[in-house]
Amino acid sequence: MIEEAVRELLRRGPELRLSLAVEKYRTGNVSLDRAAELTGVSAAAFRDELADRGIDRDTGFLSDAQRRDRLERFTG
Repeated sequence: MIEEAVRELLRRGPELRLSLAVEKYRTGNVSLDRAAELTGVSAAAFRDELADRGIDRDTGFLSDAQRRDRLERFTG
């Protein structure tokens, strides 16, 4: 019941959906492409939204340990 209510709220509230996707991306729970998909915008538009909110995208190379940690987060 609660999940249905949350889904309906997200369906009706694009700004809320965008904020949740930004937070999921910021905390490393989803990739940029997945966050964009969740909000229904292009990856480029989502990158612009991140920049507008002052959220830096990860750049550079990850260490082996960082790569393993991120992979575990994405795969559960």
